[in-house]
Amino acid sequence: MGNSPTEYTREVVEDRDIVLTTTNGTRACIMSSGAKEQLISSYRNLSATLKHLNKEQNDVVLLCSGWKNQTNIEDTLFAGELVSELLKLGFETDNDASEIALSLYEKHKNKEKKLLKRASHVLRFEKLGINDLDECLVRDTYDKILRIQDGRIKPVN
Repeated sequence: MGNSPTEYTREVVEDRDIVLTTTNGTRACIMSSGAKEQLISSYRNLSATLKHLNKEQNDVVLLCSGWKNQTNIEDTLFAGELVSELLKLGFETDNDASEIALSLYEKHKNKEKKLLKRASHVLRFEKLGINDLDECLVRDTYDKILRIQDGRIKPVN
C-alpha cells in the first residue's frame, strides 16, 4: 500500500496493525522522538488535535515532514492552518517558519485545492493515476488525536 488515504479503507485496516514508512514522515517521527509528546495530525483530525493542544497548553513545535528532504506545499499549508487556529486559542508564534506557513494559509484559505493542484506531490500522483486530493482535504472525520508511543501510532480519546 502507498500513502494515499483511499487505500486505507475500514475493510483493509480494521483490527490490524499497519506498518507504514514514508520518505520523510518516518524520519520526522524519529527526529522528534525526544519531545514530551508526539502527535500526528492531518485535516482528518484537525479539531481533535487543536482541542488536545489547547487543553495541554504546552509549547507546540510543528514539524512538517516534506518530501525528499524538501519543503512541500501541502505540509506548509496545513501547518499554516494549525498556526492560525492556535493563535485564535491564545498561543503565540515566535519563528519565521510559522509566519511563512501562516501567510501561505491566509493567502489560500478556502482555495486550498486550487493551490495544491500545482503541488509537486499532487502532480506526481496524478501521473501515477492517483487522484486523492479531494479525499486528503476532507476535514474532521476523526475525533481522536494520534500519538506516537513506543514507536507506534495510537489513537487516543
